[in-house]
Amino acid sequence: MKFNSITLTLFLSIVFIYLSQFIKFLSDNYIYSLLGFLLILHVLAHLRNHSADKLITGFLFTVFLISFLVFNEVDQKTLALRTSGVLAFLFLNITLLVGPWTRIKISLMKYYKERRHLGVATLLLAWLHASLILKIYLNSSPKMIFQTAFTFFGFTALFIFFLLGMTSWNYIQANFSLKTWKIIHFITLLIYLAMVYIFYNITESLTTLEIILLILFVLYWIFVAPYSFIKLILKRVNGWKQLHVLIYLAYFALIFHVWNSPLKFQALWLKIVFIIIVATTLGSHLYGWIVKYKRLKEFNSNQKQ
Repeated sequence: MKFNSITLTLFLSIVFIYLSQFIKFLSDNYIYSLLGFLLILHVLAHLRNHSADKLITGFLFTVFLISFLVFNEVDQKTLALRTSGVLAFLFLNITLLVGPWTRIKISLMKYYKERRHLGVATLLLAWLHASLILKIYLNSSPKMIFQTAFTFFGFTALFIFFLLGMTSWNYIQANFSLKTWKIIHFITLLIYLAMVYIFYNITESLTTLEIILLILFVLYWIFVAPYSFIKLILKRVNGWKQLHVLIYLAYFALIFHVWNSPLKFQALWLKIVFIIIVATTLGSHLYGWIVKYKRLKEFNSNQKQ
């Protein structure tokens, strides 16, 4: 039995996230509903016999179940909100580590193709987390997203996750021309600029750090665009890749979001764990780039000989 598991997973997840907000039974029994949904996805992964999907859905089911059993005094929606947020952050870091680790250790290259499945899981977990935030704390009002830096930077990360998820299909990557990617990049930049403008005018106050971050985010978005300054550095500009390097922007937006979440009121050891995870991810990318540069330099040297 064969089917496009990513497409089916996305469709079922969209349906679940949407319906769970409006159907009373699902809403009142959120964790039970979520566990049942993850079990369905796990069965579908077994039917397709896809190892990565089986591992991901099984892991998510186990974590949500343990979370529910350990923190049973917390209401189900809040528990799902917290657990999905932690898992989204964890999955994003794992997804980002796949690239540099496969460059550092070639034997890990067999896992590179599973990065898309991890990315889809990250997107869905972040979306689940955001939908609960919007419902529980923001009274389902999109305007409230733009009233604090904490929520806006989280929304920035989610917006980029959606953008990357919508452009990660094989057909799109194979058939869209560079001109099309330039248009997509330019339109999404305009959308983000509009978001920043709304945020700047709605929020009551912004710190110097927050203003600097917003400026750097916009400048980075412009710099990596396939029609911009990046052409002075790269010999060959790839439209799809130039869009997907926005994941770094999403990562730093998420760092700000998580650090300014209830994490700042948690125990010191949790903050240390957070810093270690971020340092590991950023350090791995830095070392991976160094390894790639050395190999490229060695290759060019051998070519000249």
